[in-house]
Amino acid sequence: MKIYVALIHYPVFDKNKKIITSSIVPYDVVDISRASKTFGVKNFYIVHPFKNQRDTIKRVIKFWTEDRGSFYNKDRKEALKLVKIKKNLNEVVEDIKNIEKIEPKVILTSAKKSENSINYDFLKSIILKSPVIILFGTGWGIVKEKVKYDYILEPILGFPEDNEYNHLTVRSACSIILDRICNLFRGSS
Repeated sequence: MKIYVALIHYPVFDKNKKIITSSIVPYDVVDISRASKTFGVKNFYIVHPFKNQRDTIKRVIKFWTEDRGSFYNKDRKEALKLVKIKKNLNEVVEDIKNIEKIEPKVILTSAKKSENSINYDFLKSIILKSPVIILFGTGWGIVKEKVKYDYILEPILGFPEDNEYNHLTVRSACSIILDRICNLFRGSS
């Protein structure tokens, strides 16, 4: 599987539907890198336009991969090796094109239902033909009108399905989605 993950910090909404740039949360970086490693993701991209935020995450990653933390937890070190830090989504797409020699399909995730969203079986058919990058938004979600994407993945629904509460952490949503994707391929060669 040629699956990549990106955590988008701009353009995202705040709770008042204002377009913002969210701050990087180190827990997101560590936990999503661990989920990415567990589920066979090729690279996990942190996308943030501000250099100071990118530099902060570089220091966190360096601590766990090169400094004292690398001796404390070797599993975390291995997971964080998947992280690449980019300024914007265009840089991510270009990096994947250089790796795969083909442009990836961009899959947007959202907690909200969309009439044109795809299900996991359709996503599997895409993954069988092309590399994919799955975008996860921070804040109150990615501003889809400002991002170039190919498909929107159906949301994770709570239980019961009419449950109005739907506000998972991005790291929880990422783990659930990656598990669902991998379940599509379990048992197949």
